[in-house]
Amino acid sequence: MFATRIATTLIRSGAARIAARPVVFSQLKTTITTPLLSALHISPARRFAHGLVDKDLVTKLQEEIKYEAESPENENASFLASFKAKNIWAIEDKLGGKDISMTRTFGNEKITLYFNTDAISEAAEQDMGEDESEDPSVVTSCIIEKQGVEGALEITATAINGEFIVDHVFFVDSQKLALDLSAEGDWIRRSKYGGPIFADLEENVQETFQQYLEERGFDSELANFVGLYIESKEQNEYIHWLKNVENFVAK
Repeated sequence: MFATRIATTLIRSGAARIAARPVVFSQLKTTITTPLLSALHISPARRFAHGLVDKDLVTKLQEEIKYEAESPENENASFLASFKAKNIWAIEDKLGGKDISMTRTFGNEKITLYFNTDAISEAAEQDMGEDESEDPSVVTSCIIEKQGVEGALEITATAINGEFIVDHVFFVDSQKLALDLSAEGDWIRRSKYGGPIFADLEENVQETFQQYLEERGFDSELANFVGLYIESKEQNEYIHWLKNVENFVAK
């Protein structure tokens, strides 16, 4: 699942950065730290107290929090509220987390849509240089299960400009495997034949499959909601991050 792949990439890049830090800090310690302390005449006890710019940083963070909190809600807020009020999709989203899941039922089917804040960031990097008037694209992953039926469908699609562009349709022979978010589960799914690229299917098959998804709620309204919701979450998470950093620095 795309969430696992993103996490794996971040872990690898994070590990590389951490491995490089001791060398950099060692160099700084010998070339910068001692002269700086001497020039400022900071006593050994002073080094363990608040830094010289802590108060300034707290002030700047508080100003940014106030500015963001007072920013007027845009016209998208009413659309998001209206969509939620229909109670077709149940949304799971925890403050401080990146992942969002939306779940609904359709007959004997359970449909779960996954996306996260990394999806919009990565898509934005890929879309650099393209028409800036376009809405940001959001990579999503959908699991369709049927009660009493073994197996599940996993569909990867991109929500952009009010529509879902299907990238791939996988058949997973086990519902448990389809819902396994671990790296091992992702590895097992990748080892299985996943079918052709969606765009390579016969055109009439593509069109009928699009109708199949639209019947289950994958329409322009949901595509717009996904894009606007993740933008709103990014804003909320930014304010939450500012408050956490400000609180830590202030202590």
